[in-house]
Amino acid sequence: MSNLIWDYFVSYAIPGLVGGGFAWLIFAFLGQKFIEQRLAKDIKRFENQLSQKTEALKIQLSIYAHEQNIVATTALILLKTMNGMRLSRLTRLPMAISQKQPLCLG
Repeated sequence: MSNLIWDYFVSYAIPGLVGGGFAWLIFAFLGQKFIEQRLAKDIKRFENQLSQKTEALKIQLSIYAHEQNIVATTALILLKTMNGMRLSRLTRLPMAISQKQPLCLG
């Protein structure tokens, strides 16, 4: 009886365990490589999307900066023009008072 169990163990159990262990190792290795490949592909896709979004934001920021530059330049020109108008009005005021003429502020 003991010989029969030993023969069964040597003939079927040991090769089955070795084969199962080998199959498990192959499955684990291939599964790990598959997951690494999928992650690498996902990371590359994410980097591509991030790069596209970054470029779009850079363009939007450049446009916004240009618009703000135009607004600031326009405001500066208006301030200089208004300041010049004030100075010209002030220089005409004493002359209008001394000549007793109506003051034209236009």
